[in-house]
Amino acid sequence: MPDLSRNLHNRGQLRSRLAVLLLGVLLLAAPSLRAADPKSGAADFTGQKHLKVTIGKGLKLETDFHRFEFGGKTALAANGNLKNTSRKKLYGTLYIAFFDKEKNLVACSARTTIILDAGKQTFVGSVLEIPLEQMNKIASYQVRIYEGEKEIGKK
Repeated sequence: MPDLSRNLHNRGQLRSRLAVLLLGVLLLAAPSLRAADPKSGAADFTGQKHLKVTIGKGLKLETDFHRFEFGGKTALAANGNLKNTSRKKLYGTLYIAFFDKEKNLVACSARTTIILDAGKQTFVGSVLEIPLEQMNKIASYQVRIYEGEKEIGKK
């Protein structure tokens, strides 16, 4: 006589696997929010060096982070050009952070509610006014872009 409990257990596993597969297919097929892998690396703003970084897929950011004089003060520019390289209107948000050697946050910038038509580009930038001694401690950065076909945060 066949082991009925084992047969029922195998059917349950098969149903679970099919449910996971179906959910995966639905998620991949639906237009959804995408996040470019965060980009991070070393940064040094003790001199007049510029940090150029490129990140993103549909919304592609080419940065130019650098130290500069502004109103008699030294500041950090977290600037770049953001281009929609897709064939659809895209919504996005952009986050940039700078850290010291111990991975403590020194400064950050956020740009939310970015809307770009297909093929268009825009300038994004932040002036980060931070104490000079803190700017000299910056050792790394991280940039993250979220993009989607709907406004970020809306269902």
